[in-house]
Amino acid sequence: MGDRQEFAFVGVDPIILTKDNKVVLALRGNDAAVDAGKWHIPGGLVKHGERITATLKRIAKEKTGLDIELLYPGDLTKSFIGMYDDPSRDSRFHDIALSFLCEITGGQTNAGLKIAEVKAFDFDAAEKLDMALDHKTILNDALKRLNRKLPFSKRRLSV
Repeated sequence: MGDRQEFAFVGVDPIILTKDNKVVLALRGNDAAVDAGKWHIPGGLVKHGERITATLKRIAKEKTGLDIELLYPGDLTKSFIGMYDDPSRDSRFHDIALSFLCEITGGQTNAGLKIAEVKAFDFDAAEKLDMALDHKTILNDALKRLNRKLPFSKRRLSV
């Protein structure tokens, strides 16, 4: 099929929450392939044979230096925010992103490959940032998910 991508890639976008209910974002470096200089959810692609939870942990460590766990450990369904499958969401290729609520379990912030800075923001401040791709939509969906009144809700944000 030439240069055309035949199948979509699968990626993850972990919404990494701090203990004080801020969200960890990364500033793309000038060497980023797309949206250089914009803030984004530090996500990435699932490797062949890798489970989603392993991908979330690997990507968070590689891009932010942080160790993470699902907000509801071992439960992808309760931690799930949404699926983002617009073929035009990334100009490089067609990928389908799955986003999950996660919390920090250890590590130190450290900007990884093609990342200029890693910083935690409250959701109001994050809303005002120049964000890459469709990441502002994902953050808004995460906030809605966190504020739902469901029996299994673990946290409440006051934003």
